[in-house]
Amino acid sequence: MFIRAVDDSLGIDRLERHARNDVPGWSPAPRSLFELQIPQNVAERIQFWGRINRRGQCVAPTVVTPSTELPCEVRLIAMQNAKLRRLSANTTSNQDNAALARHIPDLLNTLGNQIARRWVLQNAFDASRLDANWTAERDALPEWYINRIMSRIVLFSVNEQERVLEELAGLYQAQMEEYRNAGIQPLRTAEFDWKAQEVQRDIFESTPGVGHDTDSPFHASVDFVTVQYEEERQPLSTATVRNALAYNASAWKAEPVLREFATLKALKLQQALRPHGRYLGFPDVEAGLADTKPNPVKRTEASLAPIAHFLENVQIGSGIEWTPTNSRNIEQWEETAEEEGQDNAQEDVERQRGLIVALRAPNAEDLHLAGRYQIIVACPGEERFTRVSLSTLQRGQYQLCPPEADSAAILDHFDQAERGTKIMHRNLLIGNLYAALQTAVQRDLGRPAIFTTAEGHRERGVLLHGDVDLKLLRMQPVLLRTAEQLQRFIDDHPADTTTLVSSDTGGRPERFKRGVDFILTLQDQAVTLTIPGAHSRNASLIHDARWQALNVELAGNRTVLSGELPADRLADVIAVLGAQHAWYAHSDYRDWYNRLNENSAVDDFGKRSPRSLAHPALAQYRTTAGPYAGSDTMITEFTDLQGTRTTLAHCCERLGITPPLLPRQRISWTGWDDKLDIGINAQIDCFEPELDDEPYVLSIGVYERIRVTGSMGEDFGTENRKVVTLDFAQVEPTLEPGQALVDPLHTPLRVENAEVSPVLEGRTLDEVLDEVRQILAGWPVRREQVGC
Repeated sequence: MFIRAVDDSLGIDRLERHARNDVPGWSPAPRSLFELQIPQNVAERIQFWGRINRRGQCVAPTVVTPSTELPCEVRLIAMQNAKLRRLSANTTSNQDNAALARHIPDLLNTLGNQIARRWVLQNAFDASRLDANWTAERDALPEWYINRIMSRIVLFSVNEQERVLEELAGLYQAQMEEYRNAGIQPLRTAEFDWKAQEVQRDIFESTPGVGHDTDSPFHASVDFVTVQYEEERQPLSTATVRNALAYNASAWKAEPVLREFATLKALKLQQALRPHGRYLGFPDVEAGLADTKPNPVKRTEASLAPIAHFLENVQIGSGIEWTPTNSRNIEQWEETAEEEGQDNAQEDVERQRGLIVALRAPNAEDLHLAGRYQIIVACPGEERFTRVSLSTLQRGQYQLCPPEADSAAILDHFDQAERGTKIMHRNLLIGNLYAALQTAVQRDLGRPAIFTTAEGHRERGVLLHGDVDLKLLRMQPVLLRTAEQLQRFIDDHPADTTTLVSSDTGGRPERFKRGVDFILTLQDQAVTLTIPGAHSRNASLIHDARWQALNVELAGNRTVLSGELPADRLADVIAVLGAQHAWYAHSDYRDWYNRLNENSAVDDFGKRSPRSLAHPALAQYRTTAGPYAGSDTMITEFTDLQGTRTTLAHCCERLGITPPLLPRQRISWTGWDDKLDIGINAQIDCFEPELDDEPYVLSIGVYERIRVTGSMGEDFGTENRKVVTLDFAQVEPTLEPGQALVDPLHTPLRVENAEVSPVLEGRTLDEVLDEVRQILAGWPVRREQVGC
């Protein structure tokens, strides 16, 4: 049965079109929804599906998305998949979704960008045709390679498009298979039925709310927790490994693969010789390799030479040693190798060792892709064979040993591996999951996980990699999440010589890239800012209206811009930089950071520097201290202003109110500047105490309206923060009941209550009124008569 219906984008009819067999007259026929045009809003798309997919249906529907099957359409479908994954991640904590087009590889993410970058390095000629050549600057841009390739692939012929997509998809599937074999699900939260018991807990990082509101997920500390659980282990036996070696010994023939690889290598090198765009090409391969500058010929040779070396030396039964890709030691080893030499670096790296029991070479047209080579390795103590790609081994700095020299020694270790029930220990970050994930994701320390406890509860945490302990965690840079923390750091360490770094590419205070990262250098009581010179990197700061108003001079070239921050505007410059970026300090400051947050919440508004209030053009650029550092955290105390004598006329003169206020008059300032994201809420009332039944003659209240944001950038609306409140009572003469002031403008007044922000403490009444006048200048003002 076919039921035809035209669904409009607004869905005004509210019809339910799902299959039902429990209502008379309702058809139980299967439904099929044909999406002729996919809505750009993924929520609207889900609502459309809900018309035919509802509770109570007797048969599941089918959603059909017609496609031309042209390769260029892959990007559009992949974009829809990415939207569905993000929606699922927000609602179910994992990126899996039943409606995904699973025949389309999910390349539009960080993993896909790594695959695309690898493809660019291995296909220098094709990459140059797409203007997707590798550069260090492009490495710093998020998902640049995959977006460039997928958006420009239409420049190729259909056959070439299919070839490129097949290569990318093959590399992607190989990487995903490798993750699955390692027990990692990169697109969803891992779940473990451990029935674990907690054996140790330490505070890794305190947050601003420690000791204030520990029930809040934003305010809990980040705890380093070690748990233990029992696991049944049945590792590979020596007999199993021997059988696998014997079975696969005759299956691997290196000579045919080497011949096909040599043919493909020659073809790729010839392609790299061709001129394209500004690249003039070379007459032969030798000329390209001899050239002193980087070029496609050199890049092609550099990517293919390691594959040739592997094919020439690998054998079934060869011993192999490498660093696992999920180990944090890789980065440490590579850094040390650059500085001290490979031999010294390797000593501190935990390596994995095993025997190669099988090899799977790709098709002839993919032999230049290291990610398509599958190597099956038997490792002592593991329950199953380990499947890795050649690219993984290359990143892990693998080493091969001849079978005769290594096989016997490694085979003896298989039967010696511990069997039966084993007590396992794992380390997790628990508590403030938002802060924990920030730390883990930035440094690839672990992944989110759900596990069961011995009491049967399900707990969430960040499961750390096996080699990550508390000592290594404390060696990670300290993240200053807010502008207030950044300002406090600079205020507390004026004499230190240190560096703060803001980086999207893993930069850290002890290792950063000039021209890519944002850098603050503290030295000799001065602060120097260094930013990338490229417009694509610095545009968000340079074109910020708040930054432009500060008129900070930076000099340099298209690579780097640098300049010393002016001391008189330092607090306001730091406020803008802190709002723009999160900054990392050296790990030596972790104890300072924890003490800072344990003693109090993030610094209060105005406490940083009197310059913020003294200059109205700069006060509007202050940032908030987060959703839980509200007006109650601002320390406003009764001050020495109490008892100060003045007159109404003098106050109005200092405040710039012309003509002066008279009894039963009110003047107010309210407004919000959307561009500058700041507002004001102030009011001055003049009373007749006896007639109005008020204890004061004059009351002044000035509040700043600020945007409240969370540590993860959440928008919590606005709030008022007190700047000044002053209440003035009459001194003399004493009035009879019902008698009005004869000369209200010159009747002596005395300050009865005074609450001011910390930057105004210790100032005279005239100085406070002058500051209020500057703060209120330029805001919409309204004057009105109150009462009869």
